[in-house]
Amino acid sequence: MGVGRLTLVSPEALTKSSSDKFRRKREESPMSGDPKQCRLYAIRCAELANTAKAKQLKDSLLELSLNWVRLAESLEMTHSLLDEESPSRRTR
Repeated sequence: MGVGRLTLVSPEALTKSSSDKFRRKREESPMSGDPKQCRLYAIRCAELANTAKAKQLKDSLLELSLNWVRLAESLEMTHSLLDEESPSRRTR
């Protein structure tokens, strides 16, 4: 069994070589800190898991769903702490 080559690419190189469409999608990602969007991704992963035939795929999608929920909860906690610290720090 052979070992494939692993090529490491910097994030800058990816951005430079990416299309405008990819950059727009990246900017709209839930990583901007929107718990609601994270929960929508969690729901979508759960829906896909319900239709998956392969057990490994189903398990992976359910784990992704749980991770999206955990991220949403973490973001909500962070937003709450920031609000308590200084309500003027957030504009939402």
